[in-house]
Amino acid sequence: MDQESKNFSARPPVHYYGDIVRKLFLGAGVLMIVSLAFFSPLIKVPLVISVIAIILVASLSGLESPNHKWVVIINTVASAIGCGFFQYTSVNYYMTSTTSMDIDWAFFMVNEVLSIIFFLALYYSSKTVRAWKQIQAK
Repeated sequence: MDQESKNFSARPPVHYYGDIVRKLFLGAGVLMIVSLAFFSPLIKVPLVISVIAIILVASLSGLESPNHKWVVIINTVASAIGCGFFQYTSVNYYMTSTTSMDIDWAFFMVNEVLSIIFFLALYYSSKTVRAWKQIQAK
């Protein structure tokens, strides 16, 4: 029986951190939903893209499972994209706003927090992928 077809529903494999990633994605999704209404004028992407991103993050958190390696890999990629996007947004906003001394600190902090959440999700997703690669190599 290969590793992909094993059913881990009774007990997840060692070094599976999907439950943590799921919680981080849900937290990020909730923060994105709550802050979208307040900061939509400051967000440089169309509103529909923001809503799709929120739905995607929620969907990926719901799909997280030790039975689906492809979801763990997609979550790793999504975490990297989220971390990069929100950190870039935060730093870019800070750099352009502090020159005019007109900064919305709440918007800056929400982007920083989202960047940290996705950074942690990237860490735990990567640990899961690495552990599964080590198990496969044995």
